[in-house]
Amino acid sequence: MNGMNGMKAILVFFYIYKAVSDGGLSISKQHALYIMSLFGSSAYMASILGGWIADRIIGKYYSVLLGGSVIAVGHIILGLPFSGAAELFIALVFISIGTGLLKPNVFNGWRLVWKK
Repeated sequence: MNGMNGMKAILVFFYIYKAVSDGGLSISKQHALYIMSLFGSSAYMASILGGWIADRIIGKYYSVLLGGSVIAVGHIILGLPFSGAAELFIALVFISIGTGLLKPNVFNGWRLVWKK
């Protein structure tokens, strides 16, 4: 959640937009912002599916556990030394799916805590 928002800024300005010689992907600023916009919107849209999966299939506890684990895998992929955009997009997909599983169920858990 906060990690996702931080990742959007970091990835656009310090990784994607940088020149290849500086360790970036040398994507134009417009395309980099487009990628991060899709990343942010997909994470929020995945929350709809994540809430449904938690309600109908695995429950909120396992949804939070699985979502956090998937986010961690995405961040680990980003931390590995790689040379292409494919790994970046795979990591962003993992982070989006994990955020979709985690976000609606964490807020539901806090609602139940304050309800008592």
